[in-house]
Amino acid sequence: MDTSAVVLSPTAHVPCVEIVQCADCGADDPQWASINRGVLICNDCCSVHRNLGRQYSQVRSLNRGMWDTPQLELVKLLHKWFFLIVLIVVE
Repeated sequence: MDTSAVVLSPTAHVPCVEIVQCADCGADDPQWASINRGVLICNDCCSVHRNLGRQYSQVRSLNRGMWDTPQLELVKLLHKWFFLIVLIVVE
């Protein structure tokens, strides 16, 4: 298992993320990520995700704690696919 870790700063968010808005409500400057969904979410939407349960959304703060490399890579990959699908649907 890869034990390397990355500390995210409040301004760094997830590397390679170009759109920095809550995926659910569109609020600017989301402070949370749903790891298994690959989306960034605001504080209000984080509460909703937590109430859904870990089987639906696993939330993690972008500013607190450590992220290990596999978690970070998963969020980056899912985030890219999420916005690619959104762009295809919008077109």
